[in-house]
Amino acid sequence: MNITYRPEIDGLRTLAVFSVIIYHAEFLLSGSVLFPAGFLGVDVFFVISGYLISKIILRESIAQEFSYLDFYKRRARRILPVLLVVFAVSTYFAWVNMLPKAMMEYSGSLLSSLGFGSNIWFWLENSYTAEASELKPLLHTWSLSLEEQFYIVFPPLIFVAYKYFKAYLLHITCLLILASLVLAEYSSYKNPDAGFYLLPARGWELLAGTFLALIEPAKKTADRYSLLEKCLPLLGVALIIGSFSVLNDDVRHPSFYTLIPVIGTMLAIHFATPSDWAIKLLSSKLFVKTGLISYSLYLWHVPIFAFSKIQNSDRVNADMVKLTALSFGLSLLTYFLIEKPFRNPNKVKDVVFYPVVGIFFTGLVVINIYSLTNDGIPERLDDYGIQILYGLSGQLATKDQRGLPCHERPHSNHCTLNASGTNGTYVLIGDSKAASISSAVLHVAKDNNARFVQLTRGSCPYMPGTRWTIKKDLDDCSIRSADVPRVVEQLEKPVTIFYHSRTAKWMNRGRFFPTQEGEDVDASITQAFNRYLADGYRIVLVYPAPEPDEHIPKRVQRELTAMKEAPAQGTKLQALDLSTSYVKFKQHIEKTKKVFDGIGMDKNPIRIYPDDVFCSDSTNKCLTHDGHKLYYMDGHHISIHGASLLYPLIKKKLAAADVLEVPERDN
Repeated sequence: MNITYRPEIDGLRTLAVFSVIIYHAEFLLSGSVLFPAGFLGVDVFFVISGYLISKIILRESIAQEFSYLDFYKRRARRILPVLLVVFAVSTYFAWVNMLPKAMMEYSGSLLSSLGFGSNIWFWLENSYTAEASELKPLLHTWSLSLEEQFYIVFPPLIFVAYKYFKAYLLHITCLLILASLVLAEYSSYKNPDAGFYLLPARGWELLAGTFLALIEPAKKTADRYSLLEKCLPLLGVALIIGSFSVLNDDVRHPSFYTLIPVIGTMLAIHFATPSDWAIKLLSSKLFVKTGLISYSLYLWHVPIFAFSKIQNSDRVNADMVKLTALSFGLSLLTYFLIEKPFRNPNKVKDVVFYPVVGIFFTGLVVINIYSLTNDGIPERLDDYGIQILYGLSGQLATKDQRGLPCHERPHSNHCTLNASGTNGTYVLIGDSKAASISSAVLHVAKDNNARFVQLTRGSCPYMPGTRWTIKKDLDDCSIRSADVPRVVEQLEKPVTIFYHSRTAKWMNRGRFFPTQEGEDVDASITQAFNRYLADGYRIVLVYPAPEPDEHIPKRVQRELTAMKEAPAQGTKLQALDLSTSYVKFKQHIEKTKKVFDGIGMDKNPIRIYPDDVFCSDSTNKCLTHDGHKLYYMDGHHISIHGASLLYPLIKKKLAAADVLEVPERDN
């Protein structure tokens, strides 16, 4: 059963998709981002979707015409054709442009999207080691997956509720909205990623549309509206646009703040009248026509933006204007050639629809399962591409005897490698920067017949004497940091503590607070390390390593691809000068160096300076490769090859220090 077409709803879709595109493109107005909370356009989509689908289900239920099979057939025709085409084109560009690790992430996200579970995939993904959000071509599919999960759960629920609890259907809906909204608010504090991606904390937005569908039969006619009611559509549109403009990324979301665009959308839908000028604008030809292609536009713009950034890290507004225009062009093309005809069973019969969809679906599944199970298919790359991959695997994944990574392990189950060592224990402590040099420290431990223990966690610097101020990691990191003395105390003596982290960045940004109120941060750090020294531990301070702050493998891949042939002498890689300023690096670490220099005395702690390996005073350069292999796995983590260059430096420093006597512990 068809429902009456309402052009202003397509206008709302235009408003929603424009806000999302403007947000992703980072378009500026007078130097500021035009819609800093444009991501709220997705919430507008949720309300619209919940309203329209609920209205269809309710009308068909009343007429006793509702069929689960017909409902899901319509959903398949609405969703799948354009989605599969976008996935096919995206897979081609991923194949050509992505390094293996990124290709594996892409394949996982695509497969989960095909199963309408990409919201769960992105929720479970390790946000620290994964690709940046702007480089994920299918990140936006989380909202489609969440909607489809809603449409799997919702029709049976509303059908049963309508059949057996018809008198209480509105009450049940209101209770579910309230419960989901409260969960969203709670999750925004306790588990924001789960709240953002998962249905329980998002369901209230779709149910808000259900609420509108339920109360619509009792709605007054427009000629009976009071003056206040006639102003509500304008207020609704103002709330929507205002939320896009005033809120920003720092706002907890979804939460009570999300009520602003949701209520705005509800007001615009429920109180819409043809005479209202805001509704006239939304019903105008331009808004309606754009709304018709909003689904295609939403699907196309994210992979187009993402692949352009993968190919070229330099982003300017002019490029984004062109990319947005390209998104519009492809959206128009796919709307008229694919979306519109495939949605109509009279134009594309089932005998054509299902085989075509099946072929695309199967092909995408086979290709991406192969990618996921074959390390991102490194053989896709040419010889130079394969060269640069050396050292990119294993840098954060020193593994135990069972093949499980040592990084990110709980202290109760920490790695102990070279367990037969009889010359004490080398324990590596720090964040993922420490994990990136774990292979070098493990190598030295084996050389010296010592045990190796790793206590590392991403974004947790384990800085003694301080509290960490990154909100999402505060509790776990603080617990881990406080637990280090207990773990170290239980290790086989003598114990040598290797400390390394992204200290310079965090100290420069004021991310540390002293554990005791009123203390100075620098003094607190110094005293904490000195306590370790007083207790008889040897400390090896690995000072900050140079940071290119540019994803070196991706930059190299782009540059090598652009070179049509190798230089007359040497390799393509040798022709690339990707060095950074040594002077700027020294300025960057000045505060950290001052603190570290004040710790201990003489050769305890032992001090390791990575810039001795990677930088040169004479050239004022810090290198990122040696012409054959890369020193970095991304923009700041040292690759396994880079770590191998630190190994002889660490070994040499330890050998020199072993000439001195190190105090023994009493026990």
